[in-house]
Amino acid sequence: MTLGFFVITLGFHLHQERLNPESNLSTPTPPASSPEHSVSPSPRSSKTVIVVFGILALLAVVYAGYALFFSSSDEPLITEGVRTRAIQMDVLNAAGENRLALRATEYLRAHGFDVVEMGNALSGTQDHTLVIDRVGNIESARRVATALGVPDHQVVQRIDPTLYLDVTVMIGKDYQSLKPWH
Repeated sequence: MTLGFFVITLGFHLHQERLNPESNLSTPTPPASSPEHSVSPSPRSSKTVIVVFGILALLAVVYAGYALFFSSSDEPLITEGVRTRAIQMDVLNAAGENRLALRATEYLRAHGFDVVEMGNALSGTQDHTLVIDRVGNIESARRVATALGVPDHQVVQRIDPTLYLDVTVMIGKDYQSLKPWH
């Protein structure tokens, strides 16, 4: 958006300079009665305009290519049709230690994830942290796992449409190996 605005603004100013050569203070203009006084651009200014637009077009192509091929798939976003939103999750402490869910929640929120609930797991304690896909989008669960440093074999799918969440994170007794604790 900013690059496009810059190109349009620059093009407008260059066009105005071509139409109004009196605005260019660096080169003297002949008097208005002189036959050399004309609105047509000099060959040098035409080449300058072509070079500038060529460079800007090249920059636009490079930027578009970069955005297309080098965008991170680890972004905490889900695209639904034309709408993009953050991955929504709950974070549960399944390790039996105090304040683990809070620390993981703060870390995930700082990395762009939408933690909508946190608390203690009702199922007791577990040895390993699990990242659970709740809606059938395993890729979202993998993004959360990558952000936390959870190995891929600890990402599972347990679809539950009653939760209104994308992912559940259950922090296990292995929490000290996770990124929020480094």
